[in-house]
Order: sequence, then structure tokens, then C-alpha cells
Amino acid sequence: MSSTPDERASGFTVSWLPLAQLHAAGWNANRVDDATLKKIRRSIELFDVLENSVVRPCHCESIWETHYEVISGNHRLAIYQQLEITPVPCVIRELDDGMARILADTLNRTRGHNDREAYEELVRVAAGMHSADTVASLMMETEKTLAMILHDQARQTPPAHWRGIHQVVVEVAGPDEQQALYERLSGEGFSCKLLTM
Repeated sequence: MSSTPDERASGFTVSWLPLAQLHAAGWNANRVDDATLKKIRRSIELFDVLENSVVRPCHCESIWETHYEVISGNHRLAIYQQLEITPVPCVIRELDDGMARILADTLNRTRGHNDREAYEELVRVAAGMHSADTVASLMMETEKTLAMILHDQARQTPPAHWRGIHQVVVEVAGPDEQQALYERLSGEGFSCKLLTM
């Protein structure tokens, strides 16, 4: 567990932990669909590991060495295991069960949102420098929504008071109906996420 002065400058220490000592939180409520997981994996393969995981000590596997439960980075952990990436940069926090869950929810839900015009310009610049296939394989756009942005067909210009992303929550009868609706709306070019509450 080592860190450099630069890593400590921001108020926390980054420790490089062996993959074998990291364990997914079974209670993690955040869900990511397969298409998003593929994009995360592709990003890690292309750019390497650029984001710290947040973990807490647990003695769940061995009395001889400390193991850690992953509070933030469970999806990345699964990809690290597939790609056999070790060690993993982690921030260690001593947290009880309640605070671990509060922090996980906070980290999952406080990511902000994109300003539409700035985001579309970002996409145009990326697509101008790299192929549409590359952009679609790494960013959260589908080929269809990417084409809409690049050809100025996305939507009408928003009003001056427009802020952020507008969302609709639809309650369905079960997972099969949820999946069918997700596939239909995604096929129509909507950016969708699956949530179970």
C-alpha cells in the first residue's frame, strides 16, 4: 500500500491493492446494462485504469491479510477480474454498514449532467477526430443517436430555460416487460437506463 506525495495532496491516499483482496459488495444497488458494461470495458482497454475504487476493510476471506469490500467501482471490479488487471488503485475508508451504503448511493447519484449544447459540441469534436465507430463504442451514444447529433437532427433547439436531462419514469409489471420497453425505446433512439426500485 504505497502512495506518492501528489496522491496525498488532495486529502486522501491512493493505495494499490491486489485484485485478489477486493470483493464486490453484494448489497450494491447500482445496475448497468450489458451495452454500458461493454463501453466501460472498452474504455479501460483503451485508456487503462484511470479511476480509483473506494473500498472499506473487511475480514471476509483471510485472517492473515486484510481484504476489502468495494463501495464504489463494483462494475469496474468485474472488468478488472475479466482482464486480470492488478493491482487496483483504491481509496480506503473505515465505514460501518450504514455509512458504506450512504456513500455508495452518493457516489452513484451525484455525477451531475451534461449541458446539451456543450455535450453535442464535445461529441462533434470527438467524431471529427475519430471514427463514428470508435466514438459509439466508447461514449454513451448509440450509432443512431450519434448520427442524429452529427447531422443536427437530434431535436429542436431547446428553450432558453432548458436545463439538464428530462426524464420519464415508467412503472412496468416485471423484468420481461421492462426489458421489452427498454429495447423498444432504445431502438427508437432514446437514451435509456434500466432501474429497479
